[in-house]
Amino acid sequence: MSDRTSMSDPLEPHWSATTDRALRQAGWHPGRAVPTEEWRRSLLGRGGIDMSEAARRFLAEFGGLLVTGQAGGLRTDPLTAGWEDKVFDVPDEGSPAYLYPIGTTDRGDGVGIAPSGAVCVGKESARLLAPSPGEALDKLVSGSEAAGAAETGGELRARWSALTQRVLRSSGWDPDRRVARPEWESELRERGFTVHEAARRFLAEFGGLRTDEWTPGPVMPQSPYNFDPLGAVTNTGAFAAFSQAAGTTLCPIGRADSGDSWLGMAVDGAVYVGTDSAELLADNGYDAVEKLVMERRTDAPLPFVPAGDHLELPHSPEHDRSAEIGTRWSAETDRVLRLAGWFPGRSVSTEEWERTLHEADEDFEMHQAARDFLREFGGLGIRQKGPGRTAPRSAFGLDPLPAQWDREIFDELGEQAGKYLYPVGGIGRGVSYLGMAPDGTVYRGMDDVEFLAENGDEALRKLIEGIR
Repeated sequence: MSDRTSMSDPLEPHWSATTDRALRQAGWHPGRAVPTEEWRRSLLGRGGIDMSEAARRFLAEFGGLLVTGQAGGLRTDPLTAGWEDKVFDVPDEGSPAYLYPIGTTDRGDGVGIAPSGAVCVGKESARLLAPSPGEALDKLVSGSEAAGAAETGGELRARWSALTQRVLRSSGWDPDRRVARPEWESELRERGFTVHEAARRFLAEFGGLRTDEWTPGPVMPQSPYNFDPLGAVTNTGAFAAFSQAAGTTLCPIGRADSGDSWLGMAVDGAVYVGTDSAELLADNGYDAVEKLVMERRTDAPLPFVPAGDHLELPHSPEHDRSAEIGTRWSAETDRVLRLAGWFPGRSVSTEEWERTLHEADEDFEMHQAARDFLREFGGLGIRQKGPGRTAPRSAFGLDPLPAQWDREIFDELGEQAGKYLYPVGGIGRGVSYLGMAPDGTVYRGMDDVEFLAENGDEALRKLIEGIR
């Protein structure tokens, strides 16, 4: 039996015409199969690691080629990589998961493949080139994204509504987003699913994004989604029935309708949604995202309402009469703060915070600006999540005590800011600290510092309304 015969998911030629032409000129053709055992024995004899299934499958189809393209040359011979005396842990994949050499570029860089199929390149260290062999070949040979995906994606994204773009960005997406999550692919294969190139590309751009923790409704998002393929296959039998109902083999890409529905992608990129039955959602992933946000309605109420070019929490007429609105902050900021327990004239003692932090580290010395801010807002917790004006809304708390054992972090943040920073709170669950300087300016950060606002009022407005 040839190396090719047992391949459950051969590489589909999803690459540009330029790459396809260069590969064919080098001797590749669909169904090509070459023996790999000699390479395996040679590298084992030189102290290397055993050939992974992903490496065997790649070399069985492409091994022994000398490919010349617009982006340079590639020799698919593992003995030329110069990696036989070293192994690299796969970046972002954890250990033990090692690269197996599959060739070298004309620049002298070794090329290796992870057990999941992710391809890395380098000499003394390795960097991720692409999450799949098809994309890697396209980048190495023609310098383009696989199958013209960049151009096609740009055209399809242009059809998104402004609201869809805001929702996607609020969940962490950007046009250059690339997520290397090969453990998804290996886990799906172990469960018997075929991971095709269309699903790889979709998950590389959208994998891990979710809005299912946001309240859905008639504005945004219509049908909360979670693009986690593993979460969609907790019941492989149910998904198999869903795939059968679609009349085509589907790769899981996530769930919709707050987890009530499966999302599956066919080899041609079409997306289906459903449970017992399957409905064609869209012909491609980009249109599927648009429909999830804009068209598939749910019955749950949505707290956000349109306000010009953004969304905001609604407020009652009495809030509009607040003296703070228009002078300190917006009606939305006023409402959120009042719901959290703030009111004009609020004053709490700061002595316990000051004493506790000072006892934890004598360098924690509360200055007057921090004292005034905490006296009015200390102890408030803002629980929110969703899209903001220019950045996602995140929950935050105005409690300085979580920083009591992190004096070194605040020293570093202060050094970067060029000012002494006193802790006044934090964003999310340990995501970022909030620090205030003696002049009242507010910064955020954990490893790196970022200027947030000129004063506490402005910082609250930006955090509540989602303004970067």
